[in-house]
Amino acid sequence: MRQIKAQKREYSDAYKAQKREIEYMKRKIYNKLREWKEMSNGTSAMMVEGARRIGKNLEVND
Repeated sequence: MRQIKAQKREYSDAYKAQKREIEYMKRKIYNKLREWKEMSNGTSAMMVEGARRIGKNLEVND
């Protein structure tokens, strides 16, 4: 049986920078959604609008 060694994955600097930016954006919108949730107590709905492919559903589902 052939044994496969785990390889350490090296990420590019651009990927690391993008990941940091996503983490920042995620926290920024997450706090606003959390405030709305506490304020509304389930009595109102929220419509999240914005450009395509920026993670709206990802953040709302979290």
